[in-house]
Parts: sequence; structure tokens; C-alpha cells
Amino acid sequence: MGADGLALLLPLSDDEATEIVRSNARRIADHGNLKVSVVLDMLKRSRALGFALNDRHTTSEAIALGLAITRPHGGAYGAISIGAIASCMLPERVPEVAALLKTEVRALEKALSSGKVRFKPAI
Repeated sequence: MGADGLALLLPLSDDEATEIVRSNARRIADHGNLKVSVVLDMLKRSRALGFALNDRHTTSEAIALGLAITRPHGGAYGAISIGAIASCMLPERVPEVAALLKTEVRALEKALSSGKVRFKPAI
């Protein structure tokens, strides 16, 4: 479960997100030390932070932040994440990078909702 996948769960209700995580327990287990309870804890922490943060579970020595690009009436177009080697993304830098990510995601959402940019799914 990367930061982008976690970010896609953020706009959902707690019940919806929990159902999705639990129904994907087998896939989650394929990611090494991840368990449903760990992903739900990551989701809770990410909700409190206001952005998805994976700094300890998927890839050792890496950190990733993510945000969903949300639709005006609910749901998400997709997600954007930024990953870095942990030694290059010190804890004090995380809020700064998260703020930059939020600015860019909000600009994308505005452009998509105005019709200036069209979303064309790849599949």
C-alpha cells in the first residue's frame, strides 16, 4: 500500500475505506509486513495529517506522501504521490512538501472542475 493508494482512501467514509481494506487483505499481505490493522492505522494517521503518509511500512528507507485528486461531487480522479529516500526527506521537511503537494492538487482539481482540463481515463 503506497501513499497513492492510501490517498485514494482518504476521501471515502471510514466504513467504505475499512470495507475496501478488509476486502483486500490478501493483496495487502503480499506487501511484506503489512496487515489490515496496519493499513487502517496508517489511514487514521493520514486523515489526522490531512495527507497520506507512508514512512515506515512499504519500502524501508523510503518515505512517500500522497493526495487524492477529488471530484467536485465525491470520489477521486486519481492520486498524486511524492516519494523520496528517507534521509532526503527529514521529518521537518514533510509539512513543507505536503503543503506544496496540496497546492498543486487543488490547482488540478480547480482546472478539472472548470472544464479547462479534461480527464480521460487510460482504461
